Amino acid sequence: MPITLLLYLYINSLVNVRLEPPIQNARVELVLYRIEGETFWEIPAGACRTDENGECQIRLPREIRDRAGFLRGYLQANGVQRAVIWPGGALNVEIPLIIARDEAYDYLETPQTPAITYRREKRITWIGLLLSGLAAYGVYRIHRAAKRQEGAE
Repeated sequence: MPITLLLYLYINSLVNVRLEPPIQNARVELVLYRIEGETFWEIPAGACRTDENGECQIRLPREIRDRAGFLRGYLQANGVQRAVIWPGGALNVEIPLIIARDEAYDYLETPQTPAITYRREKRITWIGLLLSGLAAYGVYRIHRAAKRQEGAE
């Protein structure tokens, strides 16, 4: 029973990607969004290289869900992005690499001010830096107290 459950969880955490037309050895990257209020972060969730059929699989190392319980993000291959949103589990996606351009909307201008703030996830957090600084200050204070006590004897 536990092996069946592990196999089920492994299979259901795969994103199956197919490029159309098929391109061999193309890099496909999955990026998920972590959304907190008006701010969101792009978090690289995995990547793969396509086989001779233009297919590959990305296994999700972790799931980053929004408030509604969905996974949101995009797949990127050969400069083409495909937005994805799904409730979790297995996902089969086809990415068309030839995109028809609709020139009827060329007159629309993009807004200069974004509606939400965009940030990339950073490896070192500010809290980590603050705690490191506090630890260094504590060691410094202990060292000074020991020197004072040594001088008093």
